[in-house]
Amino acid sequence: PARLPRRQTTLLLRHIPCRLREEDLRDFLRANGFEGLYYSVQLPMDEETSGNKGFAFITFHTIMDRDRAVVELAGRSFPGIASRKVTSTEVVLGRKGKAARSAQ
Repeated sequence: PARLPRRQTTLLLRHIPCRLREEDLRDFLRANGFEGLYYSVQLPMDEETSGNKGFAFITFHTIMDRDRAVVELAGRSFPGIASRKVTSTEVVLGRKGKAARSAQ
């Protein structure tokens, strides 16, 4: 994988099913061993469809936890939600929301 930025702890999780709710995402993080390791989950919603926009921002407490999530949350699907989407992860580089692809 590409070298990861050392200061930013926010992860962009892409290609999530549009029917996924924030509660489902938090359950997914908990089931994958990330409970208590992040302090913010943002799941932008599409007002027209009432679904999410297919991505989420997760801000971790430490770079180590973010780096682990970059690897472990890439290439995943969501149990119990009928979707062919497979996640990809990116590290958010700065305030303008730019991201660096760092895993599948």
